[in-house]
Amino acid sequence: MDARDFAANKTKWYESFDENKMEIEVILYDEEDEEEVVSFPARFAICDLCQGKGSHVNPSIDSHGITMYEFYDDPEFAEEYLHGSYDVSCYECKGNRVIPEINEDEVNNICLNRDNYSLQKKLYLFKKQRYELARSDYECAQEREYELKMGGCW
Repeated sequence: MDARDFAANKTKWYESFDENKMEIEVILYDEEDEEEVVSFPARFAICDLCQGKGSHVNPSIDSHGITMYEFYDDPEFAEEYLHGSYDVSCYECKGNRVIPEINEDEVNNICLNRDNYSLQKKLYLFKKQRYELARSDYECAQEREYELKMGGCW
């Protein structure tokens, strides 16, 4: 399972992002599965997938690894590969080199200044829900890959 393929198929984790206000809106679910839209302060972070380059090698080229023998047998391919001929715009940041994230330091400052910790509680619940969803998505992707290897189809 290649992170690039996984990034290409996942949906945004936030509902909206306002770059002017630097706010991210997310949907939070309570115990009764009722939705609540919550706004958090945002900041930009360097994209983990492309390490801030804005592009990466197309996973169809090297997602299952490339050996030195492939480079040795085809020096033209090696040169093209190393010079970025097979690069595509990053699937995560769409070439922007940065991605929005919740500014947890600002959340903590807001809560301390207002002596109201409900925003921190909401952040904790959102992170927990996001973790559970990511784990479920990963398990489904593993199962899909296993089925494909066993000759099944999706």
